[in-house]
Amino acid sequence: MAAIYHFLTALLLYGYLIPISLYVSIEIVKVLQSIFINQDIHMYYEETDKPAHARTSNLNEELGQVDTILSDKTGTLTCNSMEFIKFSVAGTAYGYGVTEVEKAMAKRNGSPLIVNGKDYGVADPAHDAKKSSIKGFNFDDDRIMDGNWVNEPHSDVIQNFFRLLAVCHTAIPDLDEETGKVTYEAESPDEAAFVIAAKELGFEFFNRTQSSVSVNELDPCVMQKS
Repeated sequence: MAAIYHFLTALLLYGYLIPISLYVSIEIVKVLQSIFINQDIHMYYEETDKPAHARTSNLNEELGQVDTILSDKTGTLTCNSMEFIKFSVAGTAYGYGVTEVEKAMAKRNGSPLIVNGKDYGVADPAHDAKKSSIKGFNFDDDRIMDGNWVNEPHSDVIQNFFRLLAVCHTAIPDLDEETGKVTYEAESPDEAAFVIAAKELGFEFFNRTQSSVSVNELDPCVMQKS
């Protein structure tokens, strides 16, 4: 009986041990699975024009086990999409953009949605094409766009505001060497919308190191001369 008890105890204690060769084989399989994930055309995300990119091979075996996701976070149940529409600097509000919710409500009520003389209830192919190409940026104000903010009374404050949008964040820039286009990977869509807005308004964040942040900034003097 003692021998039987010792055998069962040893079976329980040593049941978790695996050969080192098996561990190496499992890691090789995970790396191969991550390569297959990167090459899977069905995991392509058309909205952001990005394919799947496996940054780690530690979660491969857990992906196939996910069947149901239960969460009380609002972003999980919605698109979790943030857009830069308006901002206020030195007591002045800028931005006439409207959200998709406002457009849907106006369409449902049958009333035109007119802001600053523009009818946002009418489909504008040029505006829709521009918006679809710039995710997270839905800002519309002639006082700010195309460098016109340099003519505002508090242009220095507006410049510092744009600098903060381009610098104060944890986003990581991703530079496409072929096209020269910079995309951003942020922890939250809020940060991504801020950085994209700063880029579209002339303050492009393009590089980050452990001790510095690099930004291509619009020169107000050149814009005033032009």
